[in-house]
Amino acid sequence: MYPKPETAERELTIAGMLNPGPWTLHSKNVGLAAKRIAEKSGGINSEKAYVFGLLHDIGRRCGISARRHCIDGYAYAMEKNWDEVARICLTHSYPVPDFEKDIGKNDLN
Repeated sequence: MYPKPETAERELTIAGMLNPGPWTLHSKNVGLAAKRIAEKSGGINSEKAYVFGLLHDIGRRCGISARRHCIDGYAYAMEKNWDEVARICLTHSYPVPDFEKDIGKNDLN
């Protein structure tokens, strides 16, 4: 499950007020890029791609963090019953399925 684009945009705005920073513009750009790629690819839901792009870093609403934002985003999305968004939040920082290959520093200790 995932929210409508208007809801995702509103959530990102609120999150940006809770933790201001360039991450919100990054999320908007990821959403737009995902939407455009989906539109050109055929067979991919462009609305869903847009929403997932917007919300992939929603865990940053909780403050400045590295790996932690994946867990925070997962927890927040699950609170909202957005299980598909939760999966994106949890996995987007891992280019391969190996916890030690994260693109950020480990701040989960």
